[in-house]
Amino acid sequence: MFSRQDVLLTFLLEAVRLTDQRWIDASFCLARFVQPHYLDVDIQYLGIVEAILDGWEKTFTPIYHRQIKGDYDFNSDPYPFLYTHINAVSKMWVLSGYEILRVIYNQLENNSNAPILPDEFKTLFWQFTMVRMETAKYEHARVSNSTGNPTNVTQIDSDGICRVGWRVYCKKSNTIKDIIRKNLAEEFVETFREMKETYR
Repeated sequence: MFSRQDVLLTFLLEAVRLTDQRWIDASFCLARFVQPHYLDVDIQYLGIVEAILDGWEKTFTPIYHRQIKGDYDFNSDPYPFLYTHINAVSKMWVLSGYEILRVIYNQLENNSNAPILPDEFKTLFWQFTMVRMETAKYEHARVSNSTGNPTNVTQIDSDGICRVGWRVYCKKSNTIKDIIRKNLAEEFVETFREMKETYR
């Protein structure tokens, strides 16, 4: 049995310690080409919040399975509290990530002295854009056939962990697409790490 305060405090204290070193490495990849210079710190902040969300999703997973099975006790399981917090913080995380990618894209795409952005970066930026268009601007990503408000989705990953994401419209494939936040995080950090190796 644990309280809401216990959940928040535990993962907040552990988040900084558990932040994946990859985020720190990746944060310096464009320091020479992009202003402001503290953008690298903001990327590290994304990594800290990612560690918090990763911990919350791992804690939420057994609660989710109990809820699916009908073995759910509202008085002892903080399901509404934890699920709501995961969704809320995930939304803030993806919007912050979008702004970082937007600044980088706008500055480097129009700078002949800057390195060419790889296709992986542009694909990543498009995925963040799709989520942002429907969660922040409340409209579809430049298509006439909107899905309406984005639907929060859950997906069990290969490690059995329940991950949270969004169901949005994908213009490129003209299909409905589920975008899982954890997958976005992995694509973000790996894309930036590869860019760091390229631009060193």
